[in-house]
Amino acid sequence: MISRLASTSSLPWCMGGDFNEIIHSDEKRGGRKPVRSYMEEFFQCLRGADLWDIRPKVGWFSWASGTRAKTYVCKRIDRFVAKNDWRLKFQDCSIETIPMAMSDHSAILLKMVGEERICDTRKDYFKFDFCWANEDQCRDIVKRIWEQDDSFTAKQRSRRTQAKREERRLRDYLTRLQSGPITDVNCELRRKALVDLKEVMDKDENYWFQRSRVAWLKDGDRNSSFFHARANGRRKKNRIEGLLSEGGLE
Repeated sequence: MISRLASTSSLPWCMGGDFNEIIHSDEKRGGRKPVRSYMEEFFQCLRGADLWDIRPKVGWFSWASGTRAKTYVCKRIDRFVAKNDWRLKFQDCSIETIPMAMSDHSAILLKMVGEERICDTRKDYFKFDFCWANEDQCRDIVKRIWEQDDSFTAKQRSRRTQAKREERRLRDYLTRLQSGPITDVNCELRRKALVDLKEVMDKDENYWFQRSRVAWLKDGDRNSSFFHARANGRRKKNRIEGLLSEGGLE
């Protein structure tokens, strides 16, 4: 398929996903020794299509399995490859390998050049996040703020900031564990970190599920990116860019 696509298109392009094969022996740790003929065949397939591997700047192994040192295996089988003219066009592109809580595959994020995030400043209003109800300290915080007449909105904003910081910390921790020695201790630390990351992601999904106002999806359908896009789309739709009067646009 790769060879056919390369022969039918002269445009600069890239492709990414699970290729289920490695190129070099340093892309696998643990388990059986990589089969050299398979690596060479995959390498020649990419070269024949003039596709070049884009090495990640953050993270390395994209798949891992096993809970003990004897059974633990990690590989870099998910990647982005690109035509040389595409790489010349997007010279500042970068790849990040992001550990996931519910899959043995990590996500691979391709960042393009020219990205610009525009954040609007808007006045927050209070809305209780029901994902709070599962936290042990929720009752005490609500009671204390109620008695002190404090700002609950500020507390929720602070909690969101802490949650995102904890998510980044856990992903970085998992990346370091994958690059460290394969021991029973590290395997157990990885298992516990994945449990903690899942808990953080469950709360994040509930947060965006509530804001998306999507009632037709079943509980448990894990698609936070969809909820996020839905919530932000509704926000943009409700935004008033300006008012047209006799004097012009204000």
